[in-house]
Amino acid sequence: MSYSPQGRGARGKVGEPEVRRIRQLAGQGQSTRSLADAYDLTPEAVRRIVRWDTWRWVSEEGPGFVQPAALPAEIAAAQERLLAELTGQLDPNGIPLGIPPAIGGTSTDGEDSK
Repeated sequence: MSYSPQGRGARGKVGEPEVRRIRQLAGQGQSTRSLADAYDLTPEAVRRIVRWDTWRWVSEEGPGFVQPAALPAEIAAAQERLLAELTGQLDPNGIPLGIPPAIGGTSTDGEDSK
């Protein structure tokens, strides 16, 4: 196998950031044909990138990777966990201490306790 003096993939039509983005978009359901058209590649070249047949050394993290937006349920869970951490309702291992709602914990039955 021969490599360019500029490094791996230096003579290709796409670089590492584009490869990461192609893999991410394909994983989200974008068609091979649309990715091929967008990046001026053949559908077979896109398939080989997505299957890791080519560009194997390119990890999923790095330039070109776009962190997916969190779902509302994930955001709510993260906010609840942060609140528990800030109010001291978690032990050092991140386990909820089970503080009752009347003391400042959250209610599990959906009703506000007073």
